[in-house]
Amino acid sequence: MKIKKLIAVALMTLALLTGLLWGYYLKQNSRIDCQGRVVWDINDEKFQGDVAYQLHHGQGVATITGELKKTREEKYKISRIVYFNYQNVRNNYIISSTDLVRFPTDDLSDTGKQWAMPNLYLTEGASFSLKITSWQEGWAFTTIGGPSLLCRRVE
Repeated sequence: MKIKKLIAVALMTLALLTGLLWGYYLKQNSRIDCQGRVVWDINDEKFQGDVAYQLHHGQGVATITGELKKTREEKYKISRIVYFNYQNVRNNYIISSTDLVRFPTDDLSDTGKQWAMPNLYLTEGASFSLKITSWQEGWAFTTIGGPSLLCRRVE
């Protein structure tokens, strides 16, 4: 009788430890893979387009395509890929871009000006901070000023 109780306790302990280790593994290997549509309207400038993010193990990539309007006559096509490294501190992601690739259709060349887009999408070596929280079927990306992107999970 004592052996059966001892075996039952050992099995329950093993099941509990396995569950805890599995949960820790999932938390450590969490990845963000999402895409969404954005409209940033700042100081009479407007960017409207699509943004996609993939983050995993401290590295990530963001793609951004759309149109930036400064005035009626001054419009720019944006089509870029940004490679970056990040640190996650309590859902606060500190992102530093490492490479910026412009596609031939991208016609915004002057990155010295202040645009309606964050510098992360404009120059290499730029730093940017985001708070990313899970929300229903995707993630909510927020910056200090307010919401930036609500994106849905990509399977």
